[in-house]
Amino acid sequence: MSTLQVVLLIGAVIRLTRLITADTILERPRAWVEAKMPDSVAYLIRCDWCLSIWVGLIGCSIAWYAPDTPTMIVCCALTASLLTGWSVLAQTAIESTVWGEDDDGN
Repeated sequence: MSTLQVVLLIGAVIRLTRLITADTILERPRAWVEAKMPDSVAYLIRCDWCLSIWVGLIGCSIAWYAPDTPTMIVCCALTASLLTGWSVLAQTAIESTVWGEDDDGN
């Protein structure tokens, strides 16, 4: 794998881990797992450190064995999503510091 592919894969692993462990869009599946599965499995889907090992293992396996183009398109999209999220957080923090705004823009 090239350096670019590795960087994109790392970004994809970070984004997928966050999507599974914390994003609102997957709150219902997380709640279901917590209700139906043993505590160790429920903990796994809430712990970034724990889940990232498995997401990374699956992601690296796919990136190693799957065709490059589709895999890298997905990795690129996930990394772009990650960087966009980080930039929005940074922009919000800067604006609230400079303009003294709270989260509601007041």
